[in-house]
Formats: sequence, structure tokens, C-alpha cells
Amino acid sequence: MSKTRGCNEYQSLSRRKLISSLGGLAPGWMPMVQYQNDTHANGPLAPGTRDILLTVYLRGGMDGLTTCAPYGDPNYYNLRSTIAVKPPDSTDTARRATDLDGFFGLPPAMLPVKDLFSNGFLAFVHGTGSTDQTRSHFDAQHFMEVGKPDGYLWTGWVGRHLAMVAPSLNNAELRGIALGGQLPLILEGAPKTIAVSNLNDISYGGYNETTAKRVAWLQTAYKDADAVLSSAATTTIKTVALLQSVNFANYQPGGGAKFRDSNGDDPYGFLTSMKASAALIKKDVGIEAINVDYGGWDTHDAMNPFDTYGQSKVLMDNLATGLRDFFLDVDSVGMMNRVTVVVLSEFGRAAFQNGTGGTDHGHGN
Repeated sequence: MSKTRGCNEYQSLSRRKLISSLGGLAPGWMPMVQYQNDTHANGPLAPGTRDILLTVYLRGGMDGLTTCAPYGDPNYYNLRSTIAVKPPDSTDTARRATDLDGFFGLPPAMLPVKDLFSNGFLAFVHGTGSTDQTRSHFDAQHFMEVGKPDGYLWTGWVGRHLAMVAPSLNNAELRGIALGGQLPLILEGAPKTIAVSNLNDISYGGYNETTAKRVAWLQTAYKDADAVLSSAATTTIKTVALLQSVNFANYQPGGGAKFRDSNGDDPYGFLTSMKASAALIKKDVGIEAINVDYGGWDTHDAMNPFDTYGQSKVLMDNLATGLRDFFLDVDSVGMMNRVTVVVLSEFGRAAFQNGTGGTDHGHGN
């Protein structure tokens, strides 16, 4: 598999990522997310069976004109002489699209989601995104995660949603979770929300033989402390116990889901995160929002979406497989009707390919 490519800004973005503690409740004039079966009457939304929201953020700027190719537009082939997905009637079977609606089609790497689309569970939404014209990953990700082009806003749109609604499960210990090394901006401001990088190894660290004693110490050390500290200690203990109860290391997905790409691999860790998301949802412990970050989409050169081990093909293969297997797993227990999955990226790519066989920052998404 090729190395992850991208512009200098994208490559250094993780080092530039700001970690802000300025999150809080949004002002009253700011719109909030409201699902169709919620009721709102002069205060927080009442608890109920709201959808669980899974956001999948494709960092780097995903090329929507490959992921869901507009083969019916002749300009598509004029602008992309070597990287365009061929029309469905092409004799080049390795590069041709599978038709969706007579105009758009899926490249071979995205075929795992074809049945989801055909059965009405999946929508591709072209021509939408931020109206801001920035081509900066840093700015565009900020705008998409806070929900508007505002460089001074430091709470995420999902975070504000959770802060403004009552928990869907009374006494839930954990309402939001980010599967990654740090809490993304999209969840900033959310109550009872954490970031976890490895769900297979949830522990207090140290030797297992002393875990019980250390937990007992934690319970007593902050018992009479300030309410903030006491609550944090109690919440930590309960959250660790909750995540350990899911037993991720031995989790077996249902519905035929395997969470492995066509090569039997998981090179970006995305499939493991989708598997963990399914396990958390099926546990039904009150989690209302999950975020999965999936990077690598800054395809400035050598995109080649048909190369078996090329960056674009592997990225799409993993994306499509992860979405399909997540659906199969969660639907195997009849819970998919309570889940909404939103896949987004900071911006798309330019409609025309560049001189190095890739695409630069644009709005083709």
C-alpha cells in the first residue's frame, strides 16, 4: 500500500490541532439538532428513543466525484483523462461504474454499499457542504465541526446537541464517545463524553494485581472532596466498568459482518473503529453519539482509484466495507432503525485532475 499523501498543511494538521477547554453551552440563538420524534417545549428535549448518531469524518478532503461518480456528465471525462471512473457500459470491467440512477455510479471499490443504496438505507448527497471558499484543511475542518464558518466558535454541533437535550437513558454514565486519541471538535461541549483510542484495553494501567486496591483508593480519596472532583472520580470508575463490560476483545459481530476489507486487512484502523461502534450501540447503555475519524483522503497525487493497493482504492474499500458491516452487525439485532450515520469531509476535490494524477482541494463532494 502506498504511503499516505497530502499537502503540507494536511500532513502537519495533527500537530496544529488545537485542544480547547472553552467549550460550553451554545448561546440561545444558535440552532440545535432535533430529531423528528423529539418534542421541544420551553426547555431541553425530553428523553426518549432518539436516534443514536454516528459521525464518520473523512479527514483530508474526500473526492466525491470518484466515490460516487457522475459518469453521465461528459465534462467529467474531459476533466479527468486518466482517473475517471468509466461508464457502466465500458469494456474495462476493472474501472467501470456500477449504475445507481442512470447518471451516478459506484467505482468497484465502493460496491460493498450498493445493496444499502438499492434498498433505501443509504443516500449520496452531492453538491452540499460548507459555503465558505477556504481551501485550508485547518479552517474547513473547524467550520464543518462547529457547524458554521466561524473561527471563534469552539463547541461542536454534535456537542451542542447533547448539551441541549436530556439523556435518552436516565442515569447514563456515557453519552458520547470519540474513537481516537483526542476529543474532536465536533464533540466539544458535550456532557459525559470521552475519547478512547483503544477499546480492547480499557484499564487503569499498572499491574492487574493491584487494580482493586487502586480503585478502592480512588473511591475514598475524593469522597469528601469538592463536588467536581468527587463526581469526576466516581464517573471515571463507572465509565471504565461500563466499557470493560462490553468485552471488545472477544466481541463477535453478527449478520455476517467481518470488518475486514477485500484484502482481509484493516490498514487504517477504520474497520476496527466501526466494529467497536457497533458493539457499543448493541450494548445499549445510553450512548447517543459516536465519532470515528478516518484520515488519508488528501489525494494530491497518484490517486489511481483502480490500483489494488493504491491509496484511493484502499480508502474507499475500507469505507464501503465498514459502512456495510456496521449496518449488518447492528441490524442483526434490529437496532439499525435507531441509528443515523453521517459521513462527511471538510471539502471535496477539484473537478479537474492535476499534473501528478491526483486532485487538489475543491468542492467536488
